[in-house]
Formats: sequence, structure tokens, C-alpha cells
Amino acid sequence: MARKASQYRVDQPPEWPELHASRQKLHDILDPTYWSQLCPGLHVEQQACCSAVEPLQLPETRVEDVKQQVNCAGVAQLNPSELFWCVKPEMLAAAVVNLIRHGWPPSMLLAFDEVWLIIHQASVIMAATTGGNACNMDILAW
Repeated sequence: MARKASQYRVDQPPEWPELHASRQKLHDILDPTYWSQLCPGLHVEQQACCSAVEPLQLPETRVEDVKQQVNCAGVAQLNPSELFWCVKPEMLAAAVVNLIRHGWPPSMLLAFDEVWLIIHQASVIMAATTGGNACNMDILAW
């Protein structure tokens, strides 16, 4: 289901005021259930959602093309049709908006399994196209 642009506005009031960061105690934020309530559809510490996800692969000719892009321009562009993410990017975008509305910085998105699954999915492509580089955990969300 497509979201309306207004659903991505961070200046809207929180959907669940009782989940606002200012109302939480330490034991609340250490409980994965809190984060699951805050961003329904995303997971925290759930092995079942993580176990079946495999890294994405590209055909060798495409790997060489992407390597060339990186070598010439310092960046590369892949077609969305080449990337079968385990989570819809719009779910992560909606989660960032929800986090902000509830008083959390966008980087709290890193509390959710889906972010790490995407990193895992991209790991083989990243290594193959950049000379063996891996995620250095310098990750931001905004």
C-alpha cells in the first residue's frame, strides 16, 4: 500500500503518545517489546526473521560493471530490480518517521533486525565490487 506524502512528515504528533521517548524508563527501552510496539512490522532480537536471509548476488559480468563504476566515479548505481531486499525500504522510511515523532533520533533505526539484514544482504556485492571491503559499522539513518 502506497503511503501519502503526509505520512512521512515528522512534524505530526506521535501515533502512540504513551510510547514517546520522554515517557520511557530504562527498563522500557531495554525491552524489545517496546521497540516492536513503536515500529510494528519490524523486529528486535528475533532469530526467526534472520535465519533465512541470504546475501544478494550479481552475475559476474554485472559485478565487473559495478567495479568499473566504483573505480571511475567512486560510486556505483544498481537497478532496483537487481536488489531483492528482505524488507521494503518504505517500511524503514516509515519507521524513521515514527521514531522521530516519538522523540527518538533516526539512528535508533539500528535497533531493528531489518537494518542488519539489509547490511548482510549487501555484504557479498559490496565485497565483490570494492576489493573486499565490508561494512565498518559507521552507519547513520536520517
